[in-house]
Formats: sequence, C-alpha cells, structure tokens
Amino acid sequence: MGRASQAACAQTGHVGYQSSAGRPRAGGRAGLVGARLSDSLGRLVVRASRNERRKARTVASILDAAGELFHAKGVQNTTIDEIAELADVSVGSVYFHFQSKEALYLELTERALDVNEEYMRRAQRPEYSPLQRVLAAADAYLQFHLEEPGAFRMIALRVLEPPAGESLAEVEERIAERVERLVGEVGLNLLAAIDKGEVRELDPRSAMTFLWGAWNGVIAMNVREDRLRLGPGELIATLELGRRVLLDALATPAAKRRLRPWLEANPLGGAQPKRKARVSRTVATPSPRTPSRTRSASTRAKPRA
Repeated sequence: MGRASQAACAQTGHVGYQSSAGRPRAGGRAGLVGARLSDSLGRLVVRASRNERRKARTVASILDAAGELFHAKGVQNTTIDEIAELADVSVGSVYFHFQSKEALYLELTERALDVNEEYMRRAQRPEYSPLQRVLAAADAYLQFHLEEPGAFRMIALRVLEPPAGESLAEVEERIAERVERLVGEVGLNLLAAIDKGEVRELDPRSAMTFLWGAWNGVIAMNVREDRLRLGPGELIATLELGRRVLLDALATPAAKRRLRPWLEANPLGGAQPKRKARVSRTVATPSPRTPSRTRSASTRAKPRA
C-alpha cells in the first residue's frame, strides 16, 4: 500500500491501514462512534446503579419504619400512612414497592425467619455430638432473642399480637411452616442422641414440644412490662439453670460426666458474665452465729461518743 493510500485510510479510519508496527490502528469515524457508544453505555450503567441504590434505600426505610411500628402498635393497629410518614416517603412509594400492609409484613417475616435460621445453624457444628447440638441450639435461640429482639418477637411471640384474621393467614402459615422445620431439625438431633446412648429413651417429639415451649415461655418474661419482667442477666441465669436441669433429666450417666465440663466452658450468652439467679433473702434463716444483715438500723451498734 502506497503512502497516499495509507494516508487516505488513516483519515477515514479504514481497518486496512497498518501502523509501522503492523497493528491495525483504530481511529477516525469508526473509533469515534465506538468511544461514544462506550461512554453512553457507561452512563447507563452508572444511572442504573444509582437507581438500584436509591430503590434499596427506600425499601430499607419502609421496612425499618414498618418493623418499628408493628413492634410498638401491632400489625392491625398500624396504617400505611403512619409507615410512610415514619419512613419519610410518600404513601404511593410504599404501595409501589409493596402491594399491601400484609405484603410488607410478609417480607419482614421472611427476613426474620432467615435471621433465625442463621442463628440456629451455629449450633450444627460437625465436631459436636447430637446432645451437644441440642444444648447449643438453646444458646443460639437465646442469642437470637438478645441480639435481634424485634425479629424474635415477630416469629416466636406472635401470641402477644391480636388475632391476625384472614388478611395475615399466609404470614401465619409461613411462620408455622419454617419454625416447625427448625424445631424438627433440633428434634432429629435429640433422636440421634437417643440412638447414640447420650439420652435415655423417651418420645423425642413430646420432649421437643416441651423444651421449645419452656424456652419461649422463659424468654417471654424478658419482654414483660411489669415487675415480673426478667432482665437480661436474670434471663441468662434462669436459662442456664434450665440447661443444667435438662442435662440431669435427659442425659445418661456417661453423657452427664462428659458434658458437664463442656457446659462450664460454654456458658449461655457467650461472653456475658454468669450471674446467679435472684433469690429472695427473706426466705433464708440467718445462722445463730452470724448476725442478720436485715436487722433494722435501730438495733445496730451505735458508735461510741
């Protein structure tokens, strides 16, 4: 190709033009069109990414607001207008992302159930024996309540809510289905513990129904709003006692000897300090040799003048 032809090809962007290194040289009209197309695509990707982030922020705000109101007022007593106001979005925006209040509650419930399953998976450690997994599941369930109280209340303490009615029937069914599956998985570990000789012979289904109900009942005392409420420390101490009672009542002698040190090394609540359960001091009778700490100020020795 002559120099004149090379110059013409270079001016028109013809791909037949070779540089001195023998490589095709991009340029001219074709190169300009490609650059503009690439730039346009880049702007579209950025715009789509921004829209997705804006949508995610809006959905998160709506869910946070709905969760807070559902927890404070209950599902039935919460309106879409209240959710929109707290989320600082329009009512139309709420309906754009969620068809109804029930759809909103279903989404919150699904997320809470996902979090619950994530906590319960912590107990399924391969190095644990079946009975250890049962005991570890109790700790995981407690941690779920302490760290995610809103999610826990939504799926585990639905009895505190007014009747749901037909509008929330799908939600109730979904909760029952997934909770039943989780409890069933712990029940399978209990059955495996029986087969392995860690637990004495019993009906695993009835045992799991009792254990799950008892654990929920004690944890529910943490959300009471009267003087019967158990604080976090008292809750942990009470369930710690329950875990030891469980081991003594269900485990075989060999399993008790093996797992008691493990319980000592793995207290409920993880790094939280162990506290003794509160005991009324009025029950204990002071020793004759030890002065009672409850005597009145008038009976105490007066300082010398």
